[in-house]
Amino acid sequence: MISAASLNTLPAAIVVYDASGTVIEANEAALKVLGEDAAALIGSRADDAGWLVVDSADGPISVHPAVACLRARQAVHGALTRVRRPDGIEIWVQVDAAPEGDGVVANLTDVTHLIARSRASTRSGGDHIIDAVTEHIASAQMEPRAVLRTVTQALSKLRPGIWIAALMGKDPASILFVVAD
Repeated sequence: MISAASLNTLPAAIVVYDASGTVIEANEAALKVLGEDAAALIGSRADDAGWLVVDSADGPISVHPAVACLRARQAVHGALTRVRRPDGIEIWVQVDAAPEGDGVVANLTDVTHLIARSRASTRSGGDHIIDAVTEHIASAQMEPRAVLRTVTQALSKLRPGIWIAALMGKDPASILFVVAD
């Protein structure tokens, strides 16, 4: 394992978790990305972080990338995650996590600027409802069935074409939906 002093020589944001998913080390770059101080981050648990994982190069995951890595004992690549910093600012972080001994080492890359410029960030009809559902899920740490109930209830208030298009990352005005019996 790399020493704590050596972690700070790396330009990449690195967070080290133990076998229970508790942060045991984080370098200065990680503290800066997450807007945390070492005292608040060290000792915190990945399960309690409240991060919302929206995509992963390895396929969908529903838990913090470090937890997914711990459970599977396999690396997690390119997990796109929304993180709310202590100052209230939301950022988008790409997380790559790999098993190391009994724990996990995670590399965090702030990709907020890329998301802000992407097509996925353009506003379309119904985005306010999807934002509200996403916020509710991220803050509540709900179990999977409760997530499905909440999402279904909120999305049922939209016309089907709008929320399907939003889920696909498309502008509803540019899609033709045909309903057939």
